[in-house]
Amino acid sequence: MSSPADSTLFKPLRIGKMELQNRLVLAPLTRFRATDEHVPNPELMVPYYEQRGAVPGTLLITEGTFVDQRAAGYGTFVLSS
Repeated sequence: MSSPADSTLFKPLRIGKMELQNRLVLAPLTRFRATDEHVPNPELMVPYYEQRGAVPGTLLITEGTFVDQRAAGYGTFVLSS
């Protein structure tokens, strides 16, 4: 029986000039760290990606934009007490 460490998932991968230490990729996850108008908020996003990109050889796919306000995929949530 093979172990997870034997998987190609944990082996290095070259993409162009980049050498990744593994084949794990972090997709964009900061959409909820934007304003109600879906404008990126650097005060929240910069520390978020700095933390996740601290390991050399990590591939992070950062932000994209919505093609239209209606394409955001989620509404604005209001929490009430």
